[in-house]
Amino acid sequence: MKKRMRAFACAAAATLAIVPFMSGCAADEAQSEGQTTEGATTEQQDTMGEAAEVVKYGQVMAVNGDEVTVVLGEVDQPNGDDEGSFTMGQDEITFDRTGVEITDGSGAMLDPTTLTVDTVIAMKGTGEGADFKPAVIEIDNLPFEAGEQSR
Repeated sequence: MKKRMRAFACAAAATLAIVPFMSGCAADEAQSEGQTTEGATTEQQDTMGEAAEVVKYGQVMAVNGDEVTVVLGEVDQPNGDDEGSFTMGQDEITFDRTGVEITDGSGAMLDPTTLTVDTVIAMKGTGEGADFKPAVIEIDNLPFEAGEQSR
């Protein structure tokens, strides 16, 4: 009988010693799951709310009144003294130049008529490909002359 009582006491002591450890682990796991869920919720809000603004490069192909047609592409940044280059892509967008903010490299506002054919521009806006909608256009930020294309 004493052996059984000792075995029971040891088992009870072991259980009591393990319970706080196990509940601590469960709390840590629940907390980390809560952070993961919270992080996912924030990401979902970002993607479901306003679309994230992206920067796209383009070259003005036509200006008809206030309607501007731009072909999207990529800018290769210069290395050292080399000039950068613009490579045209396949996507083309059209927008009203009075509906966008046009700035120079320092952020100063420019007249919408400064957008001319062959000007390479940086555009901040939303959307992808032909669905891209510019909100801000920057003209003077590129390290090469306007109209210069990929070599």
